[in-house]
Amino acid sequence: MALWEQGYPLDVEYVKYVSNKLSPAFINFCLALAGYEPAALDKPFTYMELGAGFGLSVAGWAAQFTQGDFHCADYNTAQMAWVGNLADKAQLRNFSVYPRPLRQMLAEDLPQFDFVALHGFYSWVADEVRDEIKEFLRKFLKPEGCVYIGYNCKPGWSALEPLRQILVEQAKSSTAKKHRNILLDGLHLLQAAKTCGAAYFKDVPIAARKLDAWMRSDVNYLLGELQSQEHKAYFFGEICDEMAGADLVWAGPLNTEHYLEEQIFPATFTDLLNQAGRTPQLREMLKDLFLDTSFRADVFVKAARPKNAAWPGGISGSAIFSLTEKQEPFPEEITDNGRRIRFNVADYARIQNALGAGTKSFTQLLNETGLDEKRLGDALLTLVGLDWVQPALPEAGAALSARIDKFNAALDQVMHDAPLGRKLMRCGGWAGR
Repeated sequence: MALWEQGYPLDVEYVKYVSNKLSPAFINFCLALAGYEPAALDKPFTYMELGAGFGLSVAGWAAQFTQGDFHCADYNTAQMAWVGNLADKAQLRNFSVYPRPLRQMLAEDLPQFDFVALHGFYSWVADEVRDEIKEFLRKFLKPEGCVYIGYNCKPGWSALEPLRQILVEQAKSSTAKKHRNILLDGLHLLQAAKTCGAAYFKDVPIAARKLDAWMRSDVNYLLGELQSQEHKAYFFGEICDEMAGADLVWAGPLNTEHYLEEQIFPATFTDLLNQAGRTPQLREMLKDLFLDTSFRADVFVKAARPKNAAWPGGISGSAIFSLTEKQEPFPEEITDNGRRIRFNVADYARIQNALGAGTKSFTQLLNETGLDEKRLGDALLTLVGLDWVQPALPEAGAALSARIDKFNAALDQVMHDAPLGRKLMRCGGWAGR
């Protein structure tokens, strides 16, 4: 049977994936929403992504944020070699790769980091690697640095755990040699059980829907979540306790919908939150219960980083925004887990029109849209959450444009056999899906 190492499949490459939520500008935006002063991105700063896969997101930030010093690490040496080749072709001088395990990096003379990103990585690896992650954060995160952590969470994952356990058990007796084939055999076994009328899929409809989604998903992406015996999903309170072991405190969510309680939740539930949610942990766990959350993205800060009275929370007037390329007609409503959420399309059209001419600050959008601060703020949070708008860096002229053109040309060269379909934009992120 194929082998694993500390939660890593040894014969499988991760998917080539990008996420705007890993952007320093996006993390800064959420820090400000939580009442923390953001890092200055027009001055030198340092950024590390651990478990970076192919490192596409962080390589893109290196091309855009010229004041930043960017680093990424992954156990898979082939993936690090790939992004290293991309960086060479794009002539990124502010980008470093670490094709080795964390335990080796702990003994090295690394920089102190303003930002550390962990996207999904923490849920997929062995306990010993999680301990190494916490040691890394204790040792290499600056005293007022911040950490993005995306992780599988409960209660949403609770309904999926029986399916995952069957996949793990099936893998133990599989005669297939490759991880992909082992997982595909297991997924087909679950699909056959559903077709035969297994009661679990009738009693737990979300499990049936998720299995159907897995059947359509990239197998390489699913391996860490579904076949590793090391996988762990956390309650929000548990991840807060884990991060406290690295001297970190929760700052706020990166899921911007969590800041829109009046729009997302019925009034009765909002009242319950205000009455019973006496701690941030309990309040967030109640939200996760309502939303049946299966993946969270949160920002933690070193305990030494204080909230700043000059940043009381909310969107600051200097915050910069840009459109993504996801600009088809905006829906009047969407259905999410059975909830119908209606949108004020006219407000969003004003924002889209204002941003059509280029990046704008919150203050500029107030002046150009005619919306008051609350309506504009709520609309922007919704648009950011849906990936129609993103926090951005200010326009920086011809030099930045040339740098990004060079990066996109290098990306075309290394992706010639399978185009990514997303390109780096000149305003702080990757083009919308």
